[in-house]
Amino acid sequence: KAMADRYLTLMDDENLEVGIVPCAMGGSSLINDWKRIYHAGTLYPTMVARALKAREWGEIACLVGYQGEYEASESNPPSDLLYPRWLEACYDLINSFRIEVENLALPAIMTVLGPNNTGDTYPNWTPMQQYQSGMANSTDPKLRVVSASDLSTQADGIHLTADAAVTLGHRYADALYAMQ
Repeated sequence: KAMADRYLTLMDDENLEVGIVPCAMGGSSLINDWKRIYHAGTLYPTMVARALKAREWGEIACLVGYQGEYEASESNPPSDLLYPRWLEACYDLINSFRIEVENLALPAIMTVLGPNNTGDTYPNWTPMQQYQSGMANSTDPKLRVVSASDLSTQADGIHLTADAAVTLGHRYADALYAMQ
């Protein structure tokens, strides 16, 4: 809601309406769980179906992603291959989604993970943040990277507090507005 409210303020158009189509799945791996596999219950086709349904009510304005916690966990040992595979999967997701919704210039915003306040549970968190930050160097003019690394987390050390989520929503809206 914070992203939508902030975007409406920035656009200053009283006739504009914004809808958000959530497609998150906690604990999912971008590399393993968001592949373009089309069978019941898989994440990518579910996201596409929701987006296409939402398009019946208006234009899809942006794809926003906050992903990488799973790959940063201890179950994924650091590897020279893990992070490039994650980046490849991320770019593939963005570009495939653009094709699915028939908008190759669709803005996309990816998020640098929030702070790692979990101790040793997520030993690959900092390298993941570095790779995510590197996406800002992409040659894709419709891709922005927004950081959550300076925001506060809940007691679990991973999930953002409500106030932090509002701040992140504002950052998403600012990034989308800058791509208009």
